Amino acid sequence: MENQTKTTLEHGLKWGLIYGMANIAFFLIAYLIDKTLLVSMWFSGGIFIINLILLIFPVIAKRKEFKGLISFNDAFIICFTVFLGGALIQNIFTFFLYNFIDTGLAEFIKQQTIESTVSLLGKFNLEQDQIDKAISDIQSQDFTQTPARISLQFFYSMIYGGLISMILAAILKKAPKVSDFE
Repeated sequence: MENQTKTTLEHGLKWGLIYGMANIAFFLIAYLIDKTLLVSMWFSGGIFIINLILLIFPVIAKRKEFKGLISFNDAFIICFTVFLGGALIQNIFTFFLYNFIDTGLAEFIKQQTIESTVSLLGKFNLEQDQIDKAISDIQSQDFTQTPARISLQFFYSMIYGGLISMILAAILKKAPKVSDFE
């Protein structure tokens, strides 16, 4: 059983590397095509769906290897390890992108967030003073990516990743059938 856990962990780490590199590739493509995609809800939604697929696929592959069966524990270990590895890689990339490659990206993202918020709030016919307050709140936020902020984002993503991993593990687990005659 210990060997199975080791191979399950190794499987998760391998797919975590794939997950992280795929997210970096999607981010870079969006960044190079049009940086405004980085604050697009459609782009974020698409990445979310792709990430779910990248979490589900390794569990299904390992379940096939285990002759169609996988425990909740093994499914969770795979999902969470994939998420953990991917989030770590992605956060390291984000730190370098914001602090060394494009030091103006934080301000650009802030401005795009303000524009998106104004557009969205305008659709709800809010009064100008409410829109101004929302803009003021965004302007007071710091969008830079410091080591402390990246670490905090990583911590929060682990909570989120744990929840998603539990849900997916519960859905994807497959225990052996117990006969009525045993």
